[in-house]
Amino acid sequence: SEIKHLTITGSFGARIEVEDLLELGVIPEVERSRIRSYPNSAGMGAGMMLHPEAFEFACQLAEKVKHIELNTYQNFMERFIENMKLG
Repeated sequence: SEIKHLTITGSFGARIEVEDLLELGVIPEVERSRIRSYPNSAGMGAGMMLHPEAFEFACQLAEKVKHIELNTYQNFMERFIENMKLG
């Protein structure tokens, strides 16, 4: 798998089991050890940014992150629904 780490955050990450996401096909099959859930990552991250070294690291990381707008891919929704295991 090309996925090195998969992070699930927010209320969604706090309330759903990773096994359920995998079973439903919401997330791709990834080694369980590569999946992390952080329920309150926004609050945790905001607190971390008060430290200068953490802020510098975040700035460097932001330059490397690749944001992907899935809705710009014509067949994304079709493939997403086809791969969900709802029945």
